[in-house]
Amino acid sequence: MELFQHETISLLHITSWDQDHCTASELEWILDNLKPRKLEYPGYEADNDNSIKCLGLIENYKNQRHILSSSVVRVTPEYVNSLKSGSGYSYKNIIFHPKKYTEKANDNSIVKFFRSGMFNVLSLGDVESAEIATLLKNSSLIEEVDVIILPHHGGHSEVLTKDLLEKIEPSIAVCSSNHSNQYGHPTQDVRNLLDKLDIELYTTKSQDIIIESTGSHYGRYKVYDKKVNKNNEEEAIIEDLQPKKFIELRKHEDNQRKSYKSAIYKPRK
Repeated sequence: MELFQHETISLLHITSWDQDHCTASELEWILDNLKPRKLEYPGYEADNDNSIKCLGLIENYKNQRHILSSSVVRVTPEYVNSLKSGSGYSYKNIIFHPKKYTEKANDNSIVKFFRSGMFNVLSLGDVESAEIATLLKNSSLIEEVDVIILPHHGGHSEVLTKDLLEKIEPSIAVCSSNHSNQYGHPTQDVRNLLDKLDIELYTTKSQDIIIESTGSHYGRYKVYDKKVNKNNEEEAIIEDLQPKKFIELRKHEDNQRKSYKSAIYKPRK
């Protein structure tokens, strides 16, 4: 955030109640210091001390005077099913799941497609079910994905199949894991699959991965590898890529309105 001179964040998106997705002490710091303008959190039952504390912190944040109640969203199946259907090459974000709850907590994780910026990111949370993979494969919208955040930290998941990745054709896959993760994420099978499909893999195991819209008229986004163990010094740009959205820029009225206002060419982080 210091690199881009930001003190607050526009959205805090919590995919799951598992402690490796939301820790109460870290959440409290984020809410106190980064003050997200919007917060999305899981709708399924919080069933351990950490998740119950997290839910309490969110409720307290929601009750603060400067926070609009509509800006704190509990993502339930009812909420997801109440949303309007998405359309191609738009700037409106899409929540694919949870369409319904299952007995397996991981599969109640939020699956969201972020499209409000110049490049598109599909976040797959902790989901593992083949049924959710089918839900995604049945949508033509996922073909717009530029960056995929691997499900279940790059561990075993029936969502991450060759068929799905061939349909998405992302340029970049990001594995969110820390240096001491005991499961060795991402697994070698996942690494082999991504390599076979020529999808570049980045992991947060020893560094932060930063992807930035450049605001270029030509529609580019850049990937940085920011080493956290080198005094937070900025590293060189690794990738300089063109988003799929730019290629289809004029095909959707939403994009046309954006381009008329020049909003699409402003830097988005």
